[in-house]
Amino acid sequence: MKVAVISGFICMITGAIASGFCSFPCNLRGRSYKSNLFPDITTEFFADDPTGYNVTFTSTGTVFTGYCYARAGEFYAVRRRMDNKWQYSCAKDMLLDTTYDAFLYYITPWYFFPPSPTICDVCKGSGFFPEDLKELGCNIPEVCPVTDVTNQEQCDSCSA
Repeated sequence: MKVAVISGFICMITGAIASGFCSFPCNLRGRSYKSNLFPDITTEFFADDPTGYNVTFTSTGTVFTGYCYARAGEFYAVRRRMDNKWQYSCAKDMLLDTTYDAFLYYITPWYFFPPSPTICDVCKGSGFFPEDLKELGCNIPEVCPVTDVTNQEQCDSCSA
């Protein structure tokens, strides 16, 4: 599964070896975060690989490894390997100020895509969880075209 954490708050993010231009913020690397929302989940960002993280479910000992695949502003396309295929999820970083010792990502469910999806394929603007913690605001990266004017709001990286 996929996990993202905010000072004891965790959402899910998982993937597998990434390629492209993507990395997690420096303040997350080499650190572990425990979730308040999901107390069974711990997320550990790799110190030696700025693209990777592990999500551990303490009750079962299950560990999922995920990777940052693509990034545009506050949006990340992350991926994990499931059933010998890549599965992708979109995450929106809600705490862009990296001075905090926490993180909060809104995430989407995991989906299989044909090889090499773009961040616009993965981050389509809907399905983000958790739905009621903080106003999501814009829901697609600035680099992605609006294809659904009713349900998509393009971000402006200068105002993030």
